[in-house]
Amino acid sequence: MYALGFSRKWGVEKGFNPVCYCLRDSEFFTNQIDNLGKAFDSGNIDLIEKAIYPFSYMKFVEGPLLKKRYVNYRFYDEKEIRLVPPIEGIGDYPYFLDDINYEKYKNKNNGSSVLGTHGVPFEYTDLKYVIVESEQNRIEVQRFFQRQNVDFSHIVILTKSQILEDIVGDNHNVELPKLVKPKVNVAQMALQLGRLWQENKNKYKQ
Repeated sequence: MYALGFSRKWGVEKGFNPVCYCLRDSEFFTNQIDNLGKAFDSGNIDLIEKAIYPFSYMKFVEGPLLKKRYVNYRFYDEKEIRLVPPIEGIGDYPYFLDDINYEKYKNKNNGSSVLGTHGVPFEYTDLKYVIVESEQNRIEVQRFFQRQNVDFSHIVILTKSQILEDIVGDNHNVELPKLVKPKVNVAQMALQLGRLWQENKNKYKQ
């Protein structure tokens, strides 16, 4: 597993935009659906495409996530930023897929939503972070940069465990060990307290 990280400035310049999270029953989402329905009723292709495009940057706050078997997953916590090409730039790809065909597309492409070779060009100087699976992968990436004669002194290479432990934090759901509570004999404790009182009562009176 490898992940590349870039600066916010680079993302803005390339056209990336934060996802718009909405509630399923919100007035905002209902209005978007109404607009889409009116566009389809008009039969105007230009209006239909313009009404569909906002949905490419839209996501529910929470809902089921079948690939991880979550009944209710909070998508809002991802704070996703994405880049959706304009409709005229996607070639022969359909600009709209229902749930069934979307899952078929992702399964065919190993879980990816990327449109084939449609990518975002970048230079090594644009890279800020590389996230790798293990320490061995870190060494492999360093050697790769060296073979390419690339100055990677500005690139921070982090392992998955560093991200989880030092940045995200993966210990918040760790179950505490069960503590063995010592058995207390109330009668014996009362007798002991009584003896201590008798031994020290004169001191307390002073």
